[in-house]
Amino acid sequence: MVSMRVETADHWERNINVIIVTFNSAAVVRDAVRSLPRGMNVIVVDNASADQSVLVAGAEGARCITCDSNIGFGRASNLGAARSSAEFILFLNPDAVLGEHALEAMYRAAMRFPDAAIVGPRLIDGEGRTCLRYSSILHPLSDDALNAPCEPEGVCCMPLLTGAALLCRRSAFEQVGGFDENIFLYYEDDDLCLRLRRAGWSLLYEPEAEVFHGSGRSSPQTSAIARFKSAQRLLSRFYIAKKYALPFEPGYERRKALKRLAISVVKCDRLRFASALGRLGALAQLNDGATGQTPAQCFNSGRAQSSRHHAAGNPALTPTAELDRLI
Repeated sequence: MVSMRVETADHWERNINVIIVTFNSAAVVRDAVRSLPRGMNVIVVDNASADQSVLVAGAEGARCITCDSNIGFGRASNLGAARSSAEFILFLNPDAVLGEHALEAMYRAAMRFPDAAIVGPRLIDGEGRTCLRYSSILHPLSDDALNAPCEPEGVCCMPLLTGAALLCRRSAFEQVGGFDENIFLYYEDDDLCLRLRRAGWSLLYEPEAEVFHGSGRSSPQTSAIARFKSAQRLLSRFYIAKKYALPFEPGYERRKALKRLAISVVKCDRLRFASALGRLGALAQLNDGATGQTPAQCFNSGRAQSSRHHAAGNPALTPTAELDRLI
């Protein structure tokens, strides 16, 4: 993995802006920024972190935009894109680190193929495995995907790309309206890829560009965070199902969550237990009449309930306690 800043050609500085969305990401964002070529215009949009994310990123030369509250990944990414002007936008997770020449390889691929809306790199997880996705809830597994090589040897088109590192052509990104801000967390990349493909754009995979991804290390793993993320994943799945007329069976989701809850008790797995509780809490929220709300609205409803709780004279809530109340 790269920890030293590398040099950059002058034209890159004009043609690429980097957007990093942080939420309590102080432990990882420094390496993400340092892996970028020196002189890049890096914009960090911070979703009201309680740690030193802004100070750490700012010390590395990033321009920081601080949000008064957590506005979600998609909305924060769109905000960063709106504050930039380059032809290309690199959306980078704070727990992702670019390998040497990765950005150059992605940029050159984008220039070679003007019909490509996004160029995605070869993502490598903490165990050295290549992370490729051929299907998702929005992209059923096709015959072409079944017959595709495990790891493509050269630049090729893909049905979807992972949002940990995406080099987006601004004209394509703006044509489809950017990320769907109704999605608070999860599936934003799948949704964007689908809309771009429907608009006639292609998605490229460039295996020569290596990016090391921490897979979820962008914020600390606590029981409260595990519950919150699990709830948001289910709420976003429900929203995606409604948006694209896909099946969503609450009864099945509840049985699956209860099964995971039981397994977590047997294995004494604290995080899995919290994750199962998050799913059940989200299902209860949908059952209580939140089916007409987007995931972002559900999150804001929870924040409003917390504010009313405080205004009524009840003890102030810590961030962890507030996350617990949301589900």
